Amino acid sequence: MAPPPSGKTFEVVDVLDLFRKLEWEWDRMRAVSLHDSGIERSYLALNAAMTAWHMTDWLCARFEAEHYKRLSSHASIPIDNCKVFRKWVLENRFVSMCEQIAVAGKHFQVDVRPHAVDSSTIGASDHVEA
Repeated sequence: MAPPPSGKTFEVVDVLDLFRKLEWEWDRMRAVSLHDSGIERSYLALNAAMTAWHMTDWLCARFEAEHYKRLSSHASIPIDNCKVFRKWVLENRFVSMCEQIAVAGKHFQVDVRPHAVDSSTIGASDHVEA
C-alpha cells in the first residue's frame, strides 16, 4: 500500500475525500443552468472529469491483491493490477470520456487511443442523473 499523500493535496487525503470532491463538483455542475454556455460550466465539467479519472490513480495506490481479486468477481476481465483495472474501468463510456478530457487537459491533446468525444459531441442524450 502506498504512503498517504503529502500535505500538497490540501484536505483531500484519501480516495473517499476525492469522491466527496467529485460529488461537490457534480452538485455545482447541476446548479449551473443547462442553457448557460459560460466559462463556469466548462471549468466545472473539466474539473469533474479530471477528478473522476484521477480517482483511478488514488485507488491503484491503495489497492492490494485482495482488492483486485474482489473486483475480478464483478468485472468482465480478470483484474490483478492497476493497468488491467484501468482497462476495465475504461469499458464504461463515461469513464472513458473523463479519461480523454483529463489527458487532454494535461497534455493539450490525446495521442493514444483517441475517442470520438469532444465538447461538440456530448449532447442531451449524455445527460446523467445522479
